[in-house]
Amino acid sequence: SVAVSVQVTDVNDNSPSIRFREGQYRLRLSLEEELVCPPADPLSCEVIARLRGTLNQSCVIEVGIVEDRDTGLEGEVTGVTLGAAGREYFTPIICNSLKLMTRRAVFIYNRAGADKENQTLLSFAMSLQDGGSPPLQSDWLLEVQLSDVNDNIPSFSEERYGVSLAENVTHGTVILKVSAVDEDQGENGTLRYSILEVTPSNAAAFLSVDSVTGEMRTVGVLDREQLGSRIEVTVQSADQGAAPLSSTSVVVITLTDINDN
Repeated sequence: SVAVSVQVTDVNDNSPSIRFREGQYRLRLSLEEELVCPPADPLSCEVIARLRGTLNQSCVIEVGIVEDRDTGLEGEVTGVTLGAAGREYFTPIICNSLKLMTRRAVFIYNRAGADKENQTLLSFAMSLQDGGSPPLQSDWLLEVQLSDVNDNIPSFSEERYGVSLAENVTHGTVILKVSAVDEDQGENGTLRYSILEVTPSNAAAFLSVDSVTGEMRTVGVLDREQLGSRIEVTVQSADQGAAPLSSTSVVVITLTDINDN
């Protein structure tokens, strides 16, 4: 009999893969817009490990575990690149997973916060390369959903409004409508109007503003002899964010005299 020894050498025939935390072929992340993370240049695995434990979790994101079914260098996932849209904001790196320490994972470092007012969803390609010669590559899709931050102050259409009004207008007459805009989204961009101050103060009882529409109306009859010929109303527009932002505008009402005495 003859003993035959067969040695099987590995061929680089498996492309790198990644196991996203959702177990899908694409990953959707939610990040705060305009998040400011400290500089990390050059980016290294030591920096990733240090920052991951001390910063907002949106600064350093563990995307998923990388795998390659080949052996040796051909089975190591050694390179990761991002498409142009991703490179604008993120730097990728492969390090030991912080969740499964014996496995390698892709991390992306959020070095430049995106603005939700310009775009709400970032989509970009991510490519993985193994250590084979030539290397094999696989391509994946990352989607980053931006969460709105209340960073825009409401802006009135006019810094100062002016209107002339006969002193005998009836109760409920619409004087004018103030209007403001806020470029934030959701509650951060939802505005409510209110009257902060009226001069003279005794005119406050005769004026109201609709909190939703911004329509200012009379409450009762405005008497020029009692209130004077000029009324200044400071109107506020405030958003409904957790920490509301607001701005003000002034409405100047000129009461015109009628022959009522």
